[in-house]
Amino acid sequence: ASPVSVERVTEQEESCQMGSNQSGSRSHVYEEAARCYTTEELGNWEADFHHNAHSSPDTGMPCLDLRQFEGWAGKGGLLAARVFVGVGEGSSFLSLDQILQAKMAAERSPKASAINLAFRCARGSSRALTWEELKEVMLEGILEIHGAASSTSAQEVALAEAASSAAASITGERPDLIRNSDITQDAFHNWAAQVPALVNLLLSYLRPSGRTAPLVPTLHSNCDSSTNLLVHAAHAWIIGSMLQDHQRAQWSLLYNSKLHGTSLSTFVGKCTGRGAAILVVKDTKGHIFGAFAAEPWRIHADFFGNFHTFLYQLIPTTRVHRPSGKNDKFQWCAANFQSVRNGIGFGHQENRYGLWIDKDMTSGSSYQCSTFDSPCLAHTTEFEIDTIECWEVSPSVKESNNSSSVTGSVLDRFKEDRAVLQMAGHAGHSEGVR
Repeated sequence: ASPVSVERVTEQEESCQMGSNQSGSRSHVYEEAARCYTTEELGNWEADFHHNAHSSPDTGMPCLDLRQFEGWAGKGGLLAARVFVGVGEGSSFLSLDQILQAKMAAERSPKASAINLAFRCARGSSRALTWEELKEVMLEGILEIHGAASSTSAQEVALAEAASSAAASITGERPDLIRNSDITQDAFHNWAAQVPALVNLLLSYLRPSGRTAPLVPTLHSNCDSSTNLLVHAAHAWIIGSMLQDHQRAQWSLLYNSKLHGTSLSTFVGKCTGRGAAILVVKDTKGHIFGAFAAEPWRIHADFFGNFHTFLYQLIPTTRVHRPSGKNDKFQWCAANFQSVRNGIGFGHQENRYGLWIDKDMTSGSSYQCSTFDSPCLAHTTEFEIDTIECWEVSPSVKESNNSSSVTGSVLDRFKEDRAVLQMAGHAGHSEGVR
């Protein structure tokens, strides 16, 4: 990837204005920002700005060049250069007003304003944003998230594949046919609204105010090595951007078919009674896709779930498919029933599922589905499974507080054992007894 060029344009230094002009009065941008942020926030940003800034030899006004902007932002690299150019709209220097305007566009304006700003940043110094350039920007982001220095050659191939898949989803056409075609701002908007991972990362260089959700969930797997894991940091960054902020803090591995075996009873035992979860499936042709189980897994002879449930595709294209409102057949989990189909499912139309995992956990199917208006997610409608993973997303505050305590009856503990007994037809006779 070639770095973004930032040419020095002396005339543009005149656009560098600080929060107050030479007469001491505040600019209209600063006054507008004062209505959006606290005095403490503005004071900290302004102090840090002056700490990093230099005075323009022509105007005498404090401005930031690229290196100084990296110091203010607290991080540098290729993406920092893109954000610098995008915020300055080609200027070689940034004023405090320009930074405040960008922050307000990112945080205090309609979502479209933030996406417009991210579009300018992704484009960088180029006159247009092509599919090839967007793929390059995604790879820059993925390498930053994953850590380029720690990547093996095999991981680098996987990361490049993730970048290409995310960029490919911006158009329905084959990437090789539109490689050098310009991406319209409307197309970028539609793409970023579905998968806002890149927008979130680019705008993080503007030092988001207040408490913000992490860009990448912390992954807890209790595994000695991550080589057997399907989800890595870059995948979590992209999938996590589809979730609500509070679900992007920490993910805990509940089940991995290569680590725990291809057993529905094991899956049910490890996943029921926990929180909302991300299901990730890789078929034997290399396609990666899955679902967000918005309600905790439970054995049930009917559909359950809610309108936060969704299906998604990750490789070779990245898309999210949210409920259409046409029916409420969101989530299915049945085991050891005689009269209903046993397995895991999401979405349903004419006896077919948007995503189905058979009870043997080695095969599944994915058909066009009205529940999510989703296409086939896998390589083919009937597929063989390479790996299945299930990750619990961040628990609620109440769950977090309770997790440190071991009090309560045995009915609240050993949930995996109780789930297996339930599958075997042994009713929970002590349920409700405390």
